[in-house]
Amino acid sequence: MPEITVDKAEYDRRQQAWELLDSMLKNPKTRAKAREAIKELKPDVSFPEDIADPLLKPLAERLETLEKGIQKERDDRADAELKSKIDRLRKEHNFTEEGIDELIKLMKEKNVGDPEVAAIYIKSTTKAPVEIQGLQPTGWQMDTSIMQDESMKGLFEDPDAWADREAAKVVNELRSGKAA
Repeated sequence: MPEITVDKAEYDRRQQAWELLDSMLKNPKTRAKAREAIKELKPDVSFPEDIADPLLKPLAERLETLEKGIQKERDDRADAELKSKIDRLRKEHNFTEEGIDELIKLMKEKNVGDPEVAAIYIKSTTKAPVEIQGLQPTGWQMDTSIMQDESMKGLFEDPDAWADREAAKVVNELRSGKAA
């Protein structure tokens, strides 16, 4: 190979130009613009992407389709599992549609992934009205004509049932915070 003599200043200038071009082509932010400028000036220059892109594009599209399909499958499976758990809760814990709506709302608001955990929380924070069922009335056989007050009438007609109703009222008032 013949030897070429280049002066030091020319060599340094070419070296800087090479380093600049190399850094522009290696930087992801400038690579596309540099390729475009080079192609504009020298259309016959080819880059690895010119060869690889047409071959990789169908593969990339297929990979994207597969990834979407896998994600849809995962989502469908998770939805089916969640529906199954909610249906089981509906049967085992006698949740109504309103209760299921509250359960789903709680799961979304508090970011709870397990409906059973949400159901336990709802059950622990929701107080059902108390129905006190005491002894069956046997009656006291008292004369009720002495009592003129309507609210006390039940006391003499069925004292046990009256006491159960009054006790349930008091307990419900205490639980709801309405008691004085």
